[in-house]
Amino acid sequence: MCGSLSVRRSAIGLLAWLSIASLATAQSVGPSKDAPTPARGNSRLALDLFQLTRNRPGNLCFSPVGIEAVLDVLRDGARGTFRDELDRLLSERGGKLDEKTRRAVLSGNRVGLQVSNATCLWGQTGWDYNSEFITRATQKGFTLKTVDFERNLPTVISEINQWVSQQTQGKIPRFFSNDLDETTKILVTNAVYFRATWDLEFNQTFTMQKDFHLRNGKLAKVDFMRQVATYRAWKSKLLQIVELPYQGDDFSAFALSLNPEGATQYQLRREELLEKFEQQLTETAWQATLSRLKPTLVALELPRFQIADSLEVLPLLNNLGAKSVPAGEFNLSGIFAGDRSAPPLSQFVQKSIIQVDEKGTEAAAATAAGASSGTSSPIPFVFDSPFLFLVRHRETGLILFLARVDSPQPPVREATSR
Repeated sequence: MCGSLSVRRSAIGLLAWLSIASLATAQSVGPSKDAPTPARGNSRLALDLFQLTRNRPGNLCFSPVGIEAVLDVLRDGARGTFRDELDRLLSERGGKLDEKTRRAVLSGNRVGLQVSNATCLWGQTGWDYNSEFITRATQKGFTLKTVDFERNLPTVISEINQWVSQQTQGKIPRFFSNDLDETTKILVTNAVYFRATWDLEFNQTFTMQKDFHLRNGKLAKVDFMRQVATYRAWKSKLLQIVELPYQGDDFSAFALSLNPEGATQYQLRREELLEKFEQQLTETAWQATLSRLKPTLVALELPRFQIADSLEVLPLLNNLGAKSVPAGEFNLSGIFAGDRSAPPLSQFVQKSIIQVDEKGTEAAAATAAGASSGTSSPIPFVFDSPFLFLVRHRETGLILFLARVDSPQPPVREATSR
């Protein structure tokens, strides 16, 4: 009994050492595009959000860049302690990119790539808005639309849903249903859309069903895409990561998970290793892991999947950095002008969807915040247990989407091909 416990402790200690200590001293390899980036704060935001949400059961998906965009708008309208806290939060966790660079990264329409990011502010007609706030919003490419929440709520909801649907290419057709009420005075919506083709597409004839090990220990039959090719990758006794570039080499995806051989070798249940693996995935560990990637001949097996998710961001703000501001006292008085009492922030929600198949990745996210009153032979990289999937801009390091795939659901086939 004591020997078994000792083995378990040693393995867990080894996992910690492999994923943090040894990685911190790793030398950078690979293209210069993966040198330290101006968007490391964005990576920290992404992984801090993951730490705050990873105990949710099941699949998980969100867009850090979409959430950051809304936080940026809110900061311009925040006052008092809330403004100070948002300044600090974005200073520590924001992607330190100028607006021109950010727009260039998040806009593109060419063969093999579509990416867009749009923000719209919806204000109650009849209210006066701070001219300085409106000027800053316009300079950042945001749009302000005045609508009548008070008297025409159903029409307003329909207009907002239509805007979100257009910005996400129909992937999120209905953001709001009964989520808004007549007391709404200002609403910020942000939509991120990404669709890209793999640089090396998977041959669909090689896709086959295999067992996927669910977190609860059960097995599920899942379609695995299979490919033998050279990717930038790294594999230790307990960890594996592979980078899958998209056409044009501007963006890439990362699949990151435990090495399934490790649980067997160290006599540990996968659930135990998964918990440790997720717990230790910080921004520092992520950057160090990236530095270990090198061209490797890989025999890749990756599930096809689709995830749709909704994330309540407002309850997470205190843990992200707005620690000294009580919930319900998020002061947005800088958005408004005149003598009326400005309503505090009362809603901050993001809905996301991501789809991965043999041709590539399609992903979309919409966020709303509202105020109311290698070797010679291929190395196997088999992702047959819960794994993380990230979409990232290579030069800046900006993370567009982060997903945890606990239970791969098959993507919905489109009537037309890409």
